[in-house]
Amino acid sequence: MTIPVLAPELLAIVVLVAGAVLVLLLVGPFTAQPRGATWVGIGTLGVAVVAVFLNAPAPELSPIRLVIVGVAIAGAVALLLVLGACDKARPPSEPAPIPSAPAPAPVPSAPVPVPVPPTPALTRYHASGTVTDAAGSPMANVSVEVTSAPAPGGEARVIRNTDGAGHYEFYFEPARPLYNAQGPAARILAFTTGYQANEQYVSWGATDVVKNLRLHPVPTVDAGHSVTVSIEPDHSICSDQEDWLVLDHRCEQFDVRVSSAGTLTVEARVLEAGGPVPLLFSATSGQYRRQTLGPGTVSLLGVEAGQTYRLYVGVPEGSAPRRYTVSTSVQSGTSAQHK
Repeated sequence: MTIPVLAPELLAIVVLVAGAVLVLLLVGPFTAQPRGATWVGIGTLGVAVVAVFLNAPAPELSPIRLVIVGVAIAGAVALLLVLGACDKARPPSEPAPIPSAPAPAPVPSAPVPVPVPPTPALTRYHASGTVTDAAGSPMANVSVEVTSAPAPGGEARVIRNTDGAGHYEFYFEPARPLYNAQGPAARILAFTTGYQANEQYVSWGATDVVKNLRLHPVPTVDAGHSVTVSIEPDHSICSDQEDWLVLDHRCEQFDVRVSSAGTLTVEARVLEAGGPVPLLFSATSGQYRRQTLGPGTVSLLGVEAGQTYRLYVGVPEGSAPRRYTVSTSVQSGTSAQHK
């Protein structure tokens, strides 16, 4: 049996076709791998070499053989160029992501300042006047004290002496009333040795105030005797500068000297008909004695021999000038009911 033998030209064509089919089948899988396009190109070139080799044994170079050789070589070179270009165009594989640095901890924001309402401007007061004695003569070097509350939590006291003409002058800026919500804007106090202190108050409103202050000598009476006192509208507010403060009364001060221990009783009687029953009380400054009060009378328990006690007799603010007879007595070894 004779096996047909293919002509070299046909055998070269078969190899080229089979190689082309094989290359097309391997292009996808191989080119997906690194350097895959290079290996496919080398395989294609190998197929072309085989085809040329199969076509080479014939001694004569017919035109068909030259065409086959040229097509094999050109196809291999073209395929190498195309695959090389595809390999260059493929994007490089992405590197593994680098973990990002942890976000910094949030920095606490600075506190927002709370706006502070502006402090209201204080009103400036001006107080002036002249200090005189009971006869109206100016008194030099008398101490004058002004008390006001320039801040919500405290009081300010300023003391100056009167000049040769008995004149004084102060400026102050009160922020709140003295003593309580209905209190005055300031207190003016004039005092010197041998005279009754004169205490007056500056009301809210008028900022230019003139307060002329008269100082009266302090009457002194021995227990068991009487004394006449006068109370006028310009007398001091009733105050012993410590515990007693009666803003709606005007007072006269007097001293009682005691020669024996016991209970001191003081009684005031008006000399003019129709006068008010006076307020009577004993000063607590320096002499803390128990006392009982009644209409126009006061009793001090436990007074001591040789001591002097200061008392006050007063009438309501706005009263006409009044005179009172003040009688005193001491009862030894007696007791009285305490108020």
